[in-house]
Amino acid sequence: MRDQDRTKEQVMSELTAAQQRVAELEALEFEREQAEIALLESHRYTEAIIETLREALVVLDAHLLVLSVNRSFCDTFQVTSDETIGKLIFDLGNGQWDIPALRKLLEDILPANTQFDHYQVDHVFPSIGHKTMLLNARRIYQEGKGMEMILLALEDVTAHMQSEEALKISETRYRRLFETAQDGILILDAETGQISDVNPFLVEMLGYSHEDFLGKKLWEIGAFKDVEASKAAFGELQAKGYVRYEDLPLRTNDGRPMAVEFVSNVYLVTKVSHLKRYHKIALMP
Repeated sequence: MRDQDRTKEQVMSELTAAQQRVAELEALEFEREQAEIALLESHRYTEAIIETLREALVVLDAHLLVLSVNRSFCDTFQVTSDETIGKLIFDLGNGQWDIPALRKLLEDILPANTQFDHYQVDHVFPSIGHKTMLLNARRIYQEGKGMEMILLALEDVTAHMQSEEALKISETRYRRLFETAQDGILILDAETGQISDVNPFLVEMLGYSHEDFLGKKLWEIGAFKDVEASKAAFGELQAKGYVRYEDLPLRTNDGRPMAVEFVSNVYLVTKVSHLKRYHKIALMP
């Protein structure tokens, strides 16, 4: 059909269709721009969150090159972001990060798993000394970009592990003293009065078994002849935290009477979420 043969209605229809197509293209372009803006804002928001986390974070590409690190990582390992971006993670710090356990995680374990948590790494960094780290790793695939990233979170638990080790050493020393002491010792729960432990000397001194004491209260053990006096003594322990009696009358399991010096004080034991109070009672014949 020649142009002059087209009717006005046909021309208007074609023009309207063209305008609609332009509008659709403009809408698509607007949506694309909005999507890019939203994605950029999302990236900025994510980076802002990552920066505020106390946990050290590293983002790696599929080839284990560093894409980004957060402030906590820089502070913990005393580096700048410029010293890390674009480098193979094992090359960081002039090879300080060429750690066999880290290689195993990133090259062997993670490729076979989408994520791996609580992977402990112990390493001595020449620049900052010994570190114990718990590593959590995630493989992240970016849709539409065909790009895989690895998010590596590193928790520095060096101080915590050192505290635990010191606590174990302290407990071992205390246990050795407790087991070898030449005084009879009972450990009571300061709130309930129940006996949680006795040492071998007390077991031998009174002739009762270790199990005869555990879970009992002072006045429930035959060794303490005066029940009311035992209850009163525990009440005084709770009120004052320290008591001392001389010539406290006791009797052994075979009925033999004896007198002891009774000394008690309160001590605290650190639990996972609270402090627990105990009385330590020494009975000296």
